[in-house]
Amino acid sequence: MATNWVYYNNFSDGRSYIDADTVYRSGNTLYFWELVMYDKDSGVYYLAGDRTTIRYEVKLTNPRTMRELEYHDYDSNNKEFYYEPTASSWWNVYTGDFFDGMINLALRYAK
Repeated sequence: MATNWVYYNNFSDGRSYIDADTVYRSGNTLYFWELVMYDKDSGVYYLAGDRTTIRYEVKLTNPRTMRELEYHDYDSNNKEFYYEPTASSWWNVYTGDFFDGMINLALRYAK
């Protein structure tokens, strides 16, 4: 999939990146992939070395709204252990929150 992961942010259990090569904008809609790398165990679900890839759809309205289109979980051996092909519900993105910053980064790479 990705060839150009760009660092976005740290969070309590790991790191987040976006794939700069697959960011696509069509009018007021933005699409991009996020990679989540777990550096330490996260509760009972994710273990250190696991990773998640998520494809987002964002409506660049006011307020911005977004949803997950695809969701893939992989273990440290690169074996997929969960796949969600169904889009999630839409949620609002607020100025200055985690997703707002990620969207702003993705917009820099939009084609």
